[in-house]
Amino acid sequence: MNIKTIEWKNNAIKIIDQTKLPGKLEYLYINDLRTLWKAIRQLQVRGAPALGAAAALGAYLGIKNSKAKNFTRFSQELDRVARYIASSRPTARNLFWALERVCSVAVINRHKPIAKIKKLIFSEAQRIIEEDKAFANMLVDILKEAKPALTVVDGIVAMEGDSPSISGKLRQTNLLLASADCVALDSVLALIMGIQPERVLTTKEAAARNLGVADIHSINILGEPLDKVIGKPFLLPAASAIKKVPLPIINIAKNLLKLYPCVEHDKCIRCATCIKACPNNVISMKNNRISFDYRRCIACFCCQEVCPVAAIRTKKSLVAKLMGL
Repeated sequence: MNIKTIEWKNNAIKIIDQTKLPGKLEYLYINDLRTLWKAIRQLQVRGAPALGAAAALGAYLGIKNSKAKNFTRFSQELDRVARYIASSRPTARNLFWALERVCSVAVINRHKPIAKIKKLIFSEAQRIIEEDKAFANMLVDILKEAKPALTVVDGIVAMEGDSPSISGKLRQTNLLLASADCVALDSVLALIMGIQPERVLTTKEAAARNLGVADIHSINILGEPLDKVIGKPFLLPAASAIKKVPLPIINIAKNLLKLYPCVEHDKCIRCATCIKACPNNVISMKNNRISFDYRRCIACFCCQEVCPVAAIRTKKSLVAKLMGL
């Protein structure tokens, strides 16, 4: 199945609502800038490639019905659209990069008819989508052209848990892995971490091109038995634990399986960094304590990532605890 994260369809921007994943695959059809702004702000669109594509298509969405008769007026409208889209996620570099590209196309072609400039902006947006879609394939292309004779992974000391830059934990794993098949090596590493190899896009693509083996049953493992290594629990980020649950179970119990951020008030220094980082504005300071509006929280865990003192932990619903998440 060819699932597209974002595309232009039926005169609207069609995107996967990423706040519903992995429990549900749901699409949004966006035909106005305000809805796009909210989708970006609320992390329904996330990830650098998708943000760039959304910004570029958003620029076209904002000017496609422009009545401007000259480039000066059209340029002013495009500038307003670009500034509005950029305000949805001020720290997202790919957002600005894509807007700069489509605006540059307009300036370069300023002597052409406005209708032609609109078409060129749309073509540039489509080009950005194709470039971003090709990134994972590009990595596999490099593998094809420069296949390593031997790949070595130093896993003597690993890091596990949440927020590598803040509250991640060093772990003495004492593992040294090597293989002439880096796809097989990545597959084994994924299993050790508790991730199914087919969920890693580059591994999936490389295996599909017969550039390596991803099927664990077809991989000859020497040295330490894999079952002993996998048997030692490896702590994944708490927010990703739900990805280990089969989708059929999630669909049945999705209203009961919940992971959400929670403040350890004795650690909190009340710096308000989490308030500024929250894309949905659900965090506030009440009575000198951090407070969450869980009715609107989308569990993106941005607050946890930016907390300088690791005072935000992941809280689990009773069902999630019972399932060992």
